[in-house]
Amino acid sequence: MIGRKNKPRAAVAVRAVICLVLFSLTVLPGLFLALSAPDQAIIDKYFHDDDAYYYFKIAQNVSEGHGSTFDQTTRTNGYHPLWMWLLVPVFSLAKLNLVLPLRVVLVLCSLLHFGALTLILLALEQMGVDQLIGLGAGLLFVLSPAWNDALLAGTEMALNLFLVALFVFVLNRAFACLEQDLAGASAGLIWCSLGL
Repeated sequence: MIGRKNKPRAAVAVRAVICLVLFSLTVLPGLFLALSAPDQAIIDKYFHDDDAYYYFKIAQNVSEGHGSTFDQTTRTNGYHPLWMWLLVPVFSLAKLNLVLPLRVVLVLCSLLHFGALTLILLALEQMGVDQLIGLGAGLLFVLSPAWNDALLAGTEMALNLFLVALFVFVLNRAFACLEQDLAGASAGLIWCSLGL
């Protein structure tokens, strides 16, 4: 009887530790860099992709009232609209300092990265995957330089991963509510989401 009561508490404690570890590896470095790194280091390390520059310039133009344009002359719509919607208020800060929005985007991408990993691990847990195995997979993901570069580059990648992870999590919960054994389908969706 005592073991049954302690097992859920132990699972909650393990889940809290896992979230703390992932938060420490995803959000805290981005927050630390956003608050302390020199301007040029932020630009050189994270925002060297021309797609990010394209997004940022359009977001800045929209925030300044010029509309959806890169050069303030020609209208454009070649971007992820939800990511642009998130960037526009951030780039209204460019009036104060041109690098300040980049710092905020770095923190935003870090938070989306953390949220996506948390949702993926919760979905895996719902499917019966041991929490520590999920943590191991999450650590491999977090410590992959290629994924970190992609997720923190200022493009829509972090948002896309978060939305796919949210979709998989909600879909997995719906399957659980229907009491159908579709764990294999959910696992396949999770692995597909990691292969974005």
